[in-house]
Amino acid sequence: MSRICTLLGSCGRGPVVAVAIASAAAFGLGLLASTDAGTRGHTIHTVQEGNQEGGWGDMDQDAMMEMMAQLGTPGEEHEQLAVMVGSWDTKMEALSADMAAFNSTGSATFEPVMDGRFIKQNYSGSMMGAPMTGVGLSGYNKASKQYEGVWYDSMSTALYMVKGDKTDTGWVYEGEETDPMSGQKFAFRHVIKMDGKDKFSFTMQYPPEVAAQMGVQAEDGAKWADCFRISYTRKGAGGAAGGGAGNGMGNNGNSRNR
Repeated sequence: MSRICTLLGSCGRGPVVAVAIASAAAFGLGLLASTDAGTRGHTIHTVQEGNQEGGWGDMDQDAMMEMMAQLGTPGEEHEQLAVMVGSWDTKMEALSADMAAFNSTGSATFEPVMDGRFIKQNYSGSMMGAPMTGVGLSGYNKASKQYEGVWYDSMSTALYMVKGDKTDTGWVYEGEETDPMSGQKFAFRHVIKMDGKDKFSFTMQYPPEVAAQMGVQAEDGAKWADCFRISYTRKGAGGAAGGGAGNGMGNNGNSRNR
């Protein structure tokens, strides 16, 4: 992270932007959104319900074991994550002319682990000419009914964690970052839009006051502003990364109601 701060100094940007840049590359968390309205209402049927006050203590051992087995078995939500499995070409684009130096290309692979309970991403790219690698792990928590994940990379000592919601076209989820200089925390949001099974886009959003430090002006009244976008194209699928899925995100990205 300190290396990114140094690089940003020449661009006239502050530490908040340094954290933002590192997070924009951290797409591994981008797949971790919670369920849509249809799945959110789904409940796991247990053999025996425990008392709300007593919890596990009111369940007999057989019922407890069956509930644990149900909670530990991959389901439909895990199958949704599996659309990412494979190898991808990536293109990162800063949505501000002032930050164009951060535009870069790279690659990513996604693979199922723990019998499909989680999806692991290995990302390889660059940041202002410096090599960067990252690892993401995502999965659906059947107990909390949310997708959850963690990301770490070679340019930060932070573990990034997010939760969120699934939409008709992809996922939206939120997290929180810490400014390394001031220690203040600020929110961020990821918007993923699928374009079939071979293309998707990931857009990094920040509140207007944070986006302004990156040279991005939010729409009037908007709660979020698009600051970075990574376009993914499946290797061998044809077409350049940044095509269909990378375009048309602006209206969805800066929606003031989300």
